[in-house]
Amino acid sequence: MQEFAIQRCTRKCAKLERTLEAGESYYSVILPAGSDLIRKDIAAQAWEGPPEGAIGWWKSTMPKNDTRKLQPAPPQVLVQTLQTLCDGEGQASLAYLLAVHLLRKRILVSTDEPFLDGSEVLHVTYPVDGSRFQVPIGAPTPQEASDLQKQLVELLFYEA
Repeated sequence: MQEFAIQRCTRKCAKLERTLEAGESYYSVILPAGSDLIRKDIAAQAWEGPPEGAIGWWKSTMPKNDTRKLQPAPPQVLVQTLQTLCDGEGQASLAYLLAVHLLRKRILVSTDEPFLDGSEVLHVTYPVDGSRFQVPIGAPTPQEASDLQKQLVELLFYEA
C-alpha cells in the first residue's frame, strides 16, 4: 500500500484567489500532478463540480477563530505512554493501536524477532534511545472501537 502526503488546507480559494473566511463552506479537491497529488480549495460559491481527472473531493467549513486547536503530542510522550499502557492491565487494545500509529509515523521501528513464547506480540524499538517494547497484538472488537478511537485521539493530541 502506498501512502501519499496531502497538503493541508491553503485557506485560499483557488478560483477566486481570495482568503476563505471563518465559517465559510468550501470544497477541497485532489488532482494528479505527475507522480504527485495536489490539493485545491474552492469556495462553495465558486464550486462547479469536480474538475476532470479529480481523484477525490469533499466539502468542509472553514473553522471559526474560537475553535480549539489540537496539536500532536511529542513523540517522546507517546513512547512513554506506550510503556505505561504495556505495563498496565486491560490496555492491550489501546497499546496495540498506539504502537501501530507510532510505526506508521516511523517513530517506532519493527524488529524481526520471533515470537519467543508462542503468543502474538509486536516487537518494536524506539531508535532514539533504543527502548524495546513487546506489545500484545490486540485488535479491538467492534464494540470497543468507538471508545478506543476517542481514547487514542486524547493520547495523540493536546489542546493548544
